[in-house]
Amino acid sequence: MRTDTAIAKKPTLCVVGQDAAGELVGQDWPLLPDAEYIARVKHWETRHIFRSPRLFLHVEIVDGRHSGATLFAAFALREIVGKPGHRGRFKIARRSKLLLALTRLTGQRIRGDRISLNWLTRSLLRIRTRTVTHDHAQTELPMALRYSCVADLVAIEAGAPTP
Repeated sequence: MRTDTAIAKKPTLCVVGQDAAGELVGQDWPLLPDAEYIARVKHWETRHIFRSPRLFLHVEIVDGRHSGATLFAAFALREIVGKPGHRGRFKIARRSKLLLALTRLTGQRIRGDRISLNWLTRSLLRIRTRTVTHDHAQTELPMALRYSCVADLVAIEAGAPTP
């Protein structure tokens, strides 16, 4: 496990001059030490990334020094039902990473036709983070572009596991 001093501070990016032709868009995800944190699920969204359906859980850390930092957990989906977006509907495979995580959290067998994530927004979870060091083509990211994401949903700290 790395300490806070092992991770260099990310430099801020800015455009200098008034004749700039481009603009940086999108969210700048934080870079945190790889560790376990207590977090709450703010919301989820479904999207197509590289033509593949994905579910993104957006979580906010609620304890310690990094309280308020927002991270995401990405899960592959079988299919998006309806329009992708905020609190979108979806279908998952029987052996998917999302179903495995939900079953491990609740300790119950989850019905495939009734998967709900609403109970996650009312619970506090213990999450494990990891640092993303390579892009989609497995090219190493420069230090200024590295960020943290949720590697695993470890346990329920508070709230009822009622899927």
